Amino acid sequence: MFEAAELGRKLSKKEFQTIEPDLHTRLLDAQQLLKKSNTSVIIIVSGVEGAGKGEVVNRLSEWLDTRDINTTAFWEETDEQRLRPDYWRFWRTLPARGTMGIMFGSWYTRPIIERVFGKIDDGDFEQALRRIVEFERMLVQDGALIIKFWFHLPKHEVEKQVKKDQGIPEMKIRKSPLLQKFSKQYDAFASVSERAIRISDKGQSPWHLIEATDRRYRDITVGQILLNAMEAKLGQEKQTEEDYETRGREEIQVTHLTDNLEANKLTILDHVDLTKTLTNKQYDEELEHYQGKLFDLAWKAHHQKKSVVAVFEGWDASGKGGGDKASNPCT
Repeated sequence: MFEAAELGRKLSKKEFQTIEPDLHTRLLDAQQLLKKSNTSVIIIVSGVEGAGKGEVVNRLSEWLDTRDINTTAFWEETDEQRLRPDYWRFWRTLPARGTMGIMFGSWYTRPIIERVFGKIDDGDFEQALRRIVEFERMLVQDGALIIKFWFHLPKHEVEKQVKKDQGIPEMKIRKSPLLQKFSKQYDAFASVSERAIRISDKGQSPWHLIEATDRRYRDITVGQILLNAMEAKLGQEKQTEEDYETRGREEIQVTHLTDNLEANKLTILDHVDLTKTLTNKQYDEELEHYQGKLFDLAWKAHHQKKSVVAVFEGWDASGKGGGDKASNPCT
C-alpha cells in the first residue's frame, strides 16, 4: 500500500506559487459556506513521525479562518481522562455544526502504538478498529464530513531525518521527540498502520494517503483534497435543501432514508480507478516478469511444504477467469 506514496512526486516553488493563491481563496469561500450549513468538518492528521504533520496543521491555519477551527493535539492522557470512557476526550473536542476541527492525532493513535509495542494482541487491535469504524459511521450519519490524512515517508527519508536531527544541538528546532523512538520500529509501524488503514478505509470516511517527502506537494495535495471534499459535501447539502423546498417534508424524509442506506453500502471498491490501462508491450513484459516471480515463489512454497490459496472475486465479466490463467506460471 505505502509504495503508492513513494513515487518521488514534487512541486516546484513556481508551481506552488501559481496554485496556492486560488486554492487559499476557494478554501476560505468553502469555509464561509460551511458556516451556514448543518455540516461539521473533522480533519484527522496521522502518519509517520517526521512527515511534517505539524507543518500541515500550521499551513491549514494559514489558509483558513482560525476563528471557526478547533485544533487539538492528542498527546498523553491526563489523570482525568483515564478516569473517563475512552472516547470522552474526543467527544469534547468534536466541532459544532458549521465549524471545523483538526485532530493532530486521534482515536487511531493509541491502538496503533499499543499494537506495535505489544501491549494488545491482534484480536484487541481489530476490535478497536471495528469500534472506530462504527464511531465514524455514526458521526457521518449525523452530518459530519470526516477527512482522514495519512502522511507517509519512506524508511530512508526517516533515517535521514534522524541523523540530521541528532546533529542539531538546539532542542527548540528539533523534530518530534518521538522521531528517534518510533523510527527504530519503522517496519512494525508500517505493517500495523497499513492494517489499520485497510480495516477503517470506508466509503463514508476514506483515508487519503499523502506522499510527504516534498512539503510543497504535500501541502497543496492536502488543500485540494480538503477543498474537493468540502465543495462536494456542501453542494450535496445545498441540493438537499432545494429538494426539501420543492418536494415537501414527507417525501424528502423518505429520500434521506434511502440515501443513508445507499451510503452505508459504499466500500473501498468505490475508489478503484477503472481507467488504468497497459499497452500490449507493457502487458507482455510485466506478465513475463511476474509469472517468473510466481514460479519461483511456488517452488519455495513447495519445498517449505506451505499451501497457498488464491481467491478471485469481483464483478461478472471483470476478468476473474483470465486473471486465474495469467497468474499461472505453468500456462
